[in-house]
Amino acid sequence: MKTRGTMWVAAALVVAIGTGAAWAAEIKTLSAVADTYVQKQSPDDNFGTSGATRVRGSSYDPMKTYIRFDMSSVSDPTQITAATFSVSSYLGGNWNAWTFNVYGLNNGDAGENWGETAITWNDAPANDSSSAGFASNATLLGTFTGTGNSYVNFSSAGLVNFLKADTDGKVTLMISTTNTTSTIQSINARNQSSPPKLEVTVVPEPATVCLLGLGGLGALLRKRRAVR
Repeated sequence: MKTRGTMWVAAALVVAIGTGAAWAAEIKTLSAVADTYVQKQSPDDNFGTSGATRVRGSSYDPMKTYIRFDMSSVSDPTQITAATFSVSSYLGGNWNAWTFNVYGLNNGDAGENWGETAITWNDAPANDSSSAGFASNATLLGTFTGTGNSYVNFSSAGLVNFLKADTDGKVTLMISTTNTTSTIQSINARNQSSPPKLEVTVVPEPATVCLLGLGGLGALLRKRRAVR
């Protein structure tokens, strides 16, 4: 015969299991582990130690930003339900209301291990050397428009789906611009006070929460039996 204590615990776990998808949500903020930019008119130069990455859409001398994040702390990327990629303008400079393109280097690409102090215009992964854009082994995740001089947050269904598909814990996001002037937009690098960041929301599947709840109930029942 069940005691009131056991029945109360069971009822509480049933409620928890039923609402687990909500209370089990976890937000992780990931810091960039590598970032740099490449420049057409300096094809052999590396800028990995710079305090800023750069973007320019000029057909004569385009610049493109590369940022890599370590996703290994996300045990199951398929449970990501929301994501925000944030960058800030270098030294508080104005974003000039430019439109920027955000690309993701395809999962499993041979270039995912690019070196922060090594890559150049000539060998950067997915770099379309004939334009200000990227090659077919990169996926367009969406666009954002810079405003003011603070963090700009980018979110899209494309970003979420891209992260959910990750299988090796390495995610590279690249930035280009549709602005074709000779003006350069500089972005704070990871060694600055407002570095790039990637925030992901992870929610376990209901079945996972249910199993955890049932496991907890079993442990409590065994403990009660042991003290009788």
